[in-house]
Amino acid sequence: MHQALYEFDDVAAMERAIGGAEMHRLIADFNSDWPDVARTRESFVVAETFSK
Repeated sequence: MHQALYEFDDVAAMERAIGGAEMHRLIADFNSDWPDVARTRESFVVAETFSK
């Protein structure tokens, strides 16, 4: 299992990143190299964070 988390300044920045040409190129590269690996992607917004 591979899990990656990314942080963006706001939702609009996240949507630009995951909908952009570079993301589509990366997905195509992974699909070409590992065609039999099932992948899912989820996006979520953290509503609040706490610091110690």
